[in-house]
Amino acid sequence: MCGRVAIIGAGVAGPAMALVLKKIGMVPTLYEAGTQLKDSGAGFGLAPNGLRMLDKCISHELYCRAMEAGSHMNNGFGFYYSNGTKIHRRGMDLKDAFGYPIIGLRRHRFRELSLEQVKKEGIPIVFGSRLIGLESTKDIVKLQMTGGKLIEAEMVIGCDGIHSATRHILFGQDKPTFTGIVSIIGLSEDTVSPKGFGSELATVLHENSSVGTYPLDGGKRMWFTKEERGVFDSEDWTSTTATERMMEQMRQQVGGWMDPIPEIISKTYRAIYWGIFDRPPLTSWHSGRVVLVGDACHPMAPHLGQGANTSLEDVAVLVKCLDQLSSSHPSAAFQKYQDLRKPRTTAISENARNVGKYIYSSHPIGQRLRDPILRFSLGYLGKHLLNPVYGYKLPL
Repeated sequence: MCGRVAIIGAGVAGPAMALVLKKIGMVPTLYEAGTQLKDSGAGFGLAPNGLRMLDKCISHELYCRAMEAGSHMNNGFGFYYSNGTKIHRRGMDLKDAFGYPIIGLRRHRFRELSLEQVKKEGIPIVFGSRLIGLESTKDIVKLQMTGGKLIEAEMVIGCDGIHSATRHILFGQDKPTFTGIVSIIGLSEDTVSPKGFGSELATVLHENSSVGTYPLDGGKRMWFTKEERGVFDSEDWTSTTATERMMEQMRQQVGGWMDPIPEIISKTYRAIYWGIFDRPPLTSWHSGRVVLVGDACHPMAPHLGQGANTSLEDVAVLVKCLDQLSSSHPSAAFQKYQDLRKPRTTAISENARNVGKYIYSSHPIGQRLRDPILRFSLGYLGKHLLNPVYGYKLPL
């Protein structure tokens, strides 16, 4: 079995990977390009499939802390027109249906919880250490980091997200394609839950734009827009702050929409503007002693809320493969992991892409078709529609 493992990236997947690798006797170290843990980005939903992996396979203690911190979305899903007319609302007890709920968390808060758990387990974390080169031999990988630092490990796991340096070094630069959809993601002080959508995951549709919203931890609320746009030149969702002019336009745009959308937008304290891009699928997720996880190997559009959740699935499956196929070289375990995970993540990526085109369509015919399909799929299919995603269990 491999001993020293260098994990590149301390986002969602990296700390989880470190925790579960230590359980099976490996010696992980986390390397994070950022110089410190910053309160940046927005929030995300941990769905039943992600929570199941966290609880059963990764760290029950971290799972309990996340469940305690997160905002539980117990009121199902709702779709509305901007004038307040209900398209369809499906109340569903996800915990009853799938064993786990959906919880909303600020990304920063989940990283805090994860890194606190990593430190508690005595796993080293090196901040300000960006990967710039890899050299693999039969028995070792040499990593070149910023500042001229050289590191050796028996295995490298790239958990460094959509702009993965690990992926670029292994397979070269890829060319993302703009999907035609742009988004503003905002964090607001949550003053509306008791009187508005509450713990519902709500989407409000208006001509060629929309606003979705759900509650997060710490009395915060996340909202996000989707609208079609011809061109966009930036894929970075962490640093492109929406300007005050954009926000003023946003406030004017939703001024006549149903309550509590105008109030949610008016309470915004952080907003990020970004384009949603697609990337060609990788032929392989690994090379030699190096393997990719999460957005580093299968970035996906956010329309199904599965990026973080499928990353946690990846962590659980990869470590199980490493544990079952322990040998001096991890290539067989890497290949089994890829074989188990690639069909599922490809299907979810395609479905997310299609949902984006279908729900957020600005074409009149597409909109007329969308509403009865939404009513049928949520009203009559319900659990059966969600089970392939939310019902996922470790396939080993």
